[in-house]
Amino acid sequence: MWDHPCEGVEVMRGRLVVGTAIAASAIGLAVALSAGASPGSGPARTAGSVSEDVMALFDPAVALMPDGRTVTLAEATELAGFPILRPSALAEPPEVWFYDYGDGVREVALRYPERGIVVHLGAFPQGSDPASYLRSKVEGLPLAYTTTIQAYPAAVIPYDRGRSSGLIDVVCLVAQGVEVTLYGDHRSNDVGTLLSVAASLGT
Repeated sequence: MWDHPCEGVEVMRGRLVVGTAIAASAIGLAVALSAGASPGSGPARTAGSVSEDVMALFDPAVALMPDGRTVTLAEATELAGFPILRPSALAEPPEVWFYDYGDGVREVALRYPERGIVVHLGAFPQGSDPASYLRSKVEGLPLAYTTTIQAYPAAVIPYDRGRSSGLIDVVCLVAQGVEVTLYGDHRSNDVGTLLSVAASLGT
């Protein structure tokens, strides 16, 4: 997996590859990195198993973090060590997952299977520049762009019929020292819906 979940969408040999590695680090959208180094970079962390079905990300029958565990929202708030930003546009998340790597590195994921949305949260490295990091994530992706959401820097990576291997839209932003990545099932949402959900994030 990656130090940052936005790294899960990349260009490989001119083709956007979106795979799913539903593992402890980031719920992921897997493959090789080519959109630039992440802040606080180090070796990519790996944990858990990999699903070959990219859309399994939204399937409640598939563990979101195989090496993690399900917790209550209150437990995640206590354990994470960072604010749990969640969308007020959605009800309470049916699934909350938590993983602790040790050394203070923790990640939380919220899955809304009926809405086809997953929200991943992790602390953003202090001293790193969110805007530069997010700009690096959209380089070379024709439909992707950077913007602001609630005045926070964000990257938007819409489903691209000609380049994507999964029907997934991605919105990533850094707010209150937290990197928040939203994954949307394009079969039931469009990127506009995902942006509206991201705009409702709060504690």
